[in-house]
Amino acid sequence: MREDNASQHDDRGDRTEQSPLPGVRPFTPYRTAELCLCALAVVLGLLYLYTTLLPLAVLLPLYCLILLTVTLLRVWEHHKRGEKGGFHWLSILGWAILTCAVMVATAVYFSA
Repeated sequence: MREDNASQHDDRGDRTEQSPLPGVRPFTPYRTAELCLCALAVVLGLLYLYTTLLPLAVLLPLYCLILLTVTLLRVWEHHKRGEKGGFHWLSILGWAILTCAVMVATAVYFSA
Protein backbone atom coordinates (compact mmCIF):
# COMPACT_ATOMS: atom_id res chain seq x y z
CA MET A 1 0.00 0.00 0.00
CA ARG A 2 2.80 2.39 0.88
CA GLU A 3 4.60 1.62 -2.39
CA ASP A 4 1.45 2.43 -4.41
CA ASN A 5 1.17 5.84 -2.81
CA ALA A 6 4.86 6.50 -3.36
CA SER A 7 4.55 5.70 -7.07
CA GLN A 8 1.65 8.13 -7.49
CA HIS A 9 3.26 11.06 -5.69
CA ASP A 10 6.74 12.44 -5.68
CA ASP A 11 8.42 14.12 -2.68
CA ARG A 12 6.51 17.38 -3.17
CA GLY A 13 3.12 15.66 -3.30
CA ASP A 14 2.55 16.42 -6.99
CA ARG A 15 0.75 13.86 -9.06
CA THR A 16 2.68 12.11 -11.79
CA GLU A 17 1.57 11.12 -15.30
CA GLN A 18 0.35 7.78 -13.99
CA SER A 19 -2.30 9.50 -11.92
CA PRO A 20 -3.49 12.72 -13.58
CA LEU A 21 -5.94 15.05 -11.94
CA PRO A 22 -9.48 14.19 -12.99
CA GLY A 23 -10.86 16.55 -15.61
CA VAL A 24 -7.53 18.29 -16.25
CA ARG A 25 -6.05 17.90 -19.70
CA PRO A 26 -2.44 18.62 -20.60
CA PHE A 27 -1.63 21.49 -22.94
CA THR A 28 -1.46 20.50 -26.57
CA PRO A 29 0.38 22.35 -29.33
CA TYR A 30 -3.03 23.58 -30.52
CA ARG A 31 -3.85 25.07 -27.12
CA THR A 32 -0.41 26.68 -26.88
CA ALA A 33 -0.82 28.26 -30.33
CA GLU A 34 -4.30 29.43 -29.34
CA LEU A 35 -3.00 31.13 -26.20
CA CYS A 36 -0.20 32.80 -28.17
CA LEU A 37 -2.72 34.12 -30.70
CA CYS A 38 -4.94 35.45 -27.92
CA ALA A 39 -1.94 37.20 -26.35
CA LEU A 40 -1.13 38.70 -29.76
CA ALA A 41 -4.72 39.96 -30.06
CA VAL A 42 -4.45 41.62 -26.66
CA VAL A 43 -1.16 43.30 -27.57
CA LEU A 44 -2.61 44.52 -30.88
CA GLY A 45 -5.67 45.86 -29.09
CA LEU A 46 -3.51 47.73 -26.59
CA LEU A 47 -1.41 49.17 -29.42
CA TYR A 48 -4.57 50.43 -31.11
CA LEU A 49 -6.01 51.79 -27.89
CA TYR A 50 -2.99 53.60 -26.46
CA THR A 51 -0.89 54.51 -29.51
CA THR A 52 -1.38 55.69 -33.05
CA LEU A 53 0.77 52.92 -34.50
CA LEU A 54 -2.12 50.68 -35.52
CA PRO A 55 -5.22 52.04 -37.26
CA LEU A 56 -8.60 50.31 -37.00
CA ALA A 57 -8.47 49.50 -40.73
CA VAL A 58 -5.50 47.23 -39.97
CA LEU A 59 -6.68 45.92 -36.60
CA LEU A 60 -10.05 44.56 -37.72
CA PRO A 61 -8.72 42.29 -40.51
CA LEU A 62 -5.98 41.07 -38.16
CA TYR A 63 -8.62 40.23 -35.55
CA CYS A 64 -10.63 38.36 -38.19
CA LEU A 65 -7.58 36.33 -39.10
CA ILE A 66 -6.63 35.62 -35.48
CA LEU A 67 -10.15 34.60 -34.44
CA LEU A 68 -10.62 32.40 -37.49
CA THR A 69 -7.32 30.69 -36.73
CA VAL A 70 -8.29 30.12 -33.09
CA THR A 71 -11.62 28.62 -34.18
CA LEU A 72 -9.88 26.29 -36.63
CA LEU A 73 -7.33 25.28 -33.97
CA ARG A 74 -10.22 24.37 -31.66
CA VAL A 75 -11.82 22.23 -34.39
CA TRP A 76 -8.53 20.47 -35.18
CA GLU A 77 -7.88 19.78 -31.52
CA HIS A 78 -11.42 18.41 -31.17
CA HIS A 79 -10.88 16.03 -34.08
CA LYS A 80 -7.39 15.01 -32.97
CA ARG A 81 -8.60 14.04 -29.52
CA GLY A 82 -11.57 12.18 -30.97
CA GLU A 83 -13.98 13.80 -28.55
CA LYS A 84 -17.61 12.95 -28.94
CA GLY A 85 -20.64 14.78 -27.69
CA GLY A 86 -22.14 18.20 -28.07
CA PHE A 87 -20.56 19.83 -25.04
CA HIS A 88 -17.14 19.96 -26.70
CA TRP A 89 -18.64 21.75 -29.67
CA LEU A 90 -20.00 24.48 -27.39
CA SER A 91 -16.66 26.29 -27.07
CA ILE A 92 -16.09 25.94 -30.80
CA LEU A 93 -19.52 27.43 -31.44
CA GLY A 94 -18.73 30.34 -29.12
CA TRP A 95 -15.51 31.12 -30.97
CA ALA A 96 -17.29 30.78 -34.32
CA ILE A 97 -19.98 33.27 -33.25
CA LEU A 98 -17.31 35.72 -32.06
CA THR A 99 -15.42 35.30 -35.35
CA CYS A 100 -18.57 35.95 -37.37
CA ALA A 101 -19.35 39.05 -35.30
CA VAL A 102 -15.88 40.51 -35.93
CA MET A 103 -16.14 39.68 -39.64
CA VAL A 104 -19.50 41.47 -39.86
CA ALA A 105 -18.07 44.46 -37.99
CA THR A 106 -15.13 44.53 -40.41
CA ALA A 107 -17.43 44.39 -43.42
CA VAL A 108 -19.60 47.19 -42.01
CA TYR A 109 -16.52 49.29 -41.25
CA PHE A 110 -15.15 49.00 -44.78
CA SER A 111 -18.53 49.49 -46.48
CA ALA A 112 -19.30 52.73 -44.64
